[in-house]
Amino acid sequence: IDFYCQIAPPASNNVGNMVSGTADSQTAMGFLPRPANVNTAVNLGLTVSGGAAVTHLVSDGYGTDKNVAKGVGIRLYNSRGMSLNLLSTLVNTGQGALYGWYPVLDDASVISNANGVWEFTTTLYASLEALPHEQITAGKFNATLQVIIQVQ
Repeated sequence: IDFYCQIAPPASNNVGNMVSGTADSQTAMGFLPRPANVNTAVNLGLTVSGGAAVTHLVSDGYGTDKNVAKGVGIRLYNSRGMSLNLLSTLVNTGQGALYGWYPVLDDASVISNANGVWEFTTTLYASLEALPHEQITAGKFNATLQVIIQVQ
């Protein structure tokens, strides 16, 4: 993921450091599936914090389309191999990893900077994995995530 951030007030702490984190007034990144995919993941019990975030991305049409693979989902990992939770909504800002929010500069590398705007890149890995308590059946898999970067 390549992204740009302003490293000057109001996006910084007035000494040129962007405030990357998950608390109020810090910049965080999260990954938001489509609402139908979130609802399916919640129904399958693929949640943390009572449904505040989901652990796996399931395919569009999971459980309703006979041509869609069942029993599998995609799990995201950062470059250190840590699994990432996915947002279930944009309402739970300022809550951290249990709600699917991560400091925007975690694992990010600088690509360039010009006029106070820095370009960063971060690498994530996606793994197609068996879902707990589900039987795997062959089929197609198609799903979309939005990358959300916002000040908490």
